[in-house]
Amino acid sequence: MTSLIILPDAGMFNALSGPFACTKVSSGSEEKGVPLEKNCVLPTISTDTLVQLLSRSLTSSSFDTVKVLDTRFPYEYDGGHITGAMNLYQPQDMEDFYHANSGNHERTCLVFHCEFSSSRAPKLFQFMRNLDRKMHADSYPKLSFPNMFILEGGYKAFFESKKVLCEPKAYVKMVDAAFLPQLKRLTSSLRKGWSNRSRSALQDMSNSSDPSQEKDRQERSKRIKRCNFLS
Repeated sequence: MTSLIILPDAGMFNALSGPFACTKVSSGSEEKGVPLEKNCVLPTISTDTLVQLLSRSLTSSSFDTVKVLDTRFPYEYDGGHITGAMNLYQPQDMEDFYHANSGNHERTCLVFHCEFSSSRAPKLFQFMRNLDRKMHADSYPKLSFPNMFILEGGYKAFFESKKVLCEPKAYVKMVDAAFLPQLKRLTSSLRKGWSNRSRSALQDMSNSSDPSQEKDRQERSKRIKRCNFLS
């Protein structure tokens, strides 16, 4: 089964634990008028619900902005992604996104996904929520982004049923043999990114002198310029 593929340094993609743990939602529940999938660790929506949100046809919700955050590696994203999705895969990317869009976004909906929405997306979802909590430590339970969801099944499930809404209309797997060098480099970079956050949570990484991350950092900087989705 694809969910059991062993990857380089796969330990960093293990099930959520510690600060990433959360309570299961009840089956058949809703959040801000958005129907949630059953027995999911984080608030999770189906591909059909995402399409309704993007088309503004889900009458029970009242969001002004719906943004899809694709947390896969750049070569996966470039090989095919949900139309309009933003590619953010490092914790630093997510922090930059948060600060580039500071303010009250109660009418904004963020939908996270990776290839299967089983590891990378949930981890960045919780990183974003923890950051939001930290920034509002004196005004709990206020949040800048209270409406965040995980896409059930990730890009794989969306592509299989909604290919027409993808651009390009293709699907590159994380373990695609044609991208093994990129996978190795990006996996190493991502591991270091999370390690840096663990050692110095929410601190600026711009002074890092590790040359092995410089190319990756330059590529990310180009995408971060598009982080302010309200401009």
